[in-house]
Amino acid sequence: MDHIVKNSIAFQNKKHGFTYNSNPGSITLTNNTSWNNGQSNFAFDPGTHRFTNNLSFAGGSSDKTSGTDVENTNVWWKNNASVNGKGLAAGPADFASLTPSVIRNADGSPNLGYFLKLAPGSDLIGSGSPAGTNIGAR
Repeated sequence: MDHIVKNSIAFQNKKHGFTYNSNPGSITLTNNTSWNNGQSNFAFDPGTHRFTNNLSFAGGSSDKTSGTDVENTNVWWKNNASVNGKGLAAGPADFASLTPSVIRNADGSPNLGYFLKLAPGSDLIGSGSPAGTNIGAR
C-alpha cells in the first residue's frame, strides 16, 4: 500500500527512524528529519520510494535509501557523515539544538522548542526542492 510521510521527526528509536517495514507499496517521504536512531535513520530496501528534502543526522549505521532521490535534495547519514548528492553537508552547527525537549502546548500539540530546528545561517535553509524550500522537517 502506498504511503506519504511529510514534515515528521524521528529520534532516539531503538532501531530505525523511518522504515518501509516490508511494505510492498511505494512510500513518498518529504521534509522529514531523523536523528540519532539506534540502527539507521532511514531504512528502505528496494522499491519505488521517493525522497525529497529529507535530513538524516547521527544514526547508528548508514541509511539504506532505495528509490528516487529527487534532485539530490536529501541529506543522508552514510559512513558517519551527513551529505547529499550535491555535496551539501550537515553537522551539529546546522541545528539550533540537539537536546531533546518535547512538551505539550495548551491545545495538546507537541512543542519541540529549538530541538532539531535549523540554525540561522545553516546551508540547509532554502537548499531543497522546489528552490527556496528547507531540507528537513523544521
